[in-house]
Amino acid sequence: VYKRQVTNNLNQKYCNCPCGAAGREVGYVSPGTCLDYAYDQLDVPWSFAWEIYSSERKEQSFLQIQQSAKKGFLAKEEDAAPSCFLQTGNTAKAEAKMMLDCFGWFNPTSQNEYHSVVENWTDAILDMTEQIHTRDPY
Repeated sequence: VYKRQVTNNLNQKYCNCPCGAAGREVGYVSPGTCLDYAYDQLDVPWSFAWEIYSSERKEQSFLQIQQSAKKGFLAKEEDAAPSCFLQTGNTAKAEAKMMLDCFGWFNPTSQNEYHSVVENWTDAILDMTEQIHTRDPY
């Protein structure tokens, strides 16, 4: 319960983005990740991942895929927006362009945006550390 309170507090302050079990949030089953290993095998009490950057265009495509997955089916490949996770049979030139587009989906592409993302998530990590330490000072 406390973990959920901390993540909800951080989410409201820094992100306002989907928060929960990875498989539910990304729209596909993802067992056996490093998070599962850290929690189950190493007894890491706070094993989770933050996706700290996502472009607006990626979010729109992701939401479409997520909504389809939650309905129990995925869109046909020809109906899906191209992503760096789908093989679409494009030519080498188109694939190179898609790889560059993919970079922009997961990384800030301007210096100002980069600094803004770094500052926001640095603050979030420090805030989380403080909240956890206040509750469970080891």
